[in-house]
Amino acid sequence: MSIFIVGMVIGLIAGWMLLRALINHKLKIMLDSIANSPVDEYKKIDLDFIKKDDIIYCYNRDGDVFLAWGTTKQEIMDVLSKKFPGTRFMARPDNLKEVGLEAAE
Repeated sequence: MSIFIVGMVIGLIAGWMLLRALINHKLKIMLDSIANSPVDEYKKIDLDFIKKDDIIYCYNRDGDVFLAWGTTKQEIMDVLSKKFPGTRFMARPDNLKEVGLEAAE
């Protein structure tokens, strides 16, 4: 009877260690695949808007370089997306309100 109990204890310990080894192996495979997966990188341009008369001028906030102009937000975004495909544009909400454009929510 004592041999049976010792065998059960050894079996439980070996099973537990095997389960932990399998879980660690699967976890390592998952973490390696995440670490080696390509990261979606995109270009980002910070925008600054100035309104003169009814025309809104769009500048790059970092270098004060003129980028586009238009009378509506859609006109400006169309020009910017054609000039800079695959780029995300950032603008301060207070600057958007200042020139009469609404911030995206």
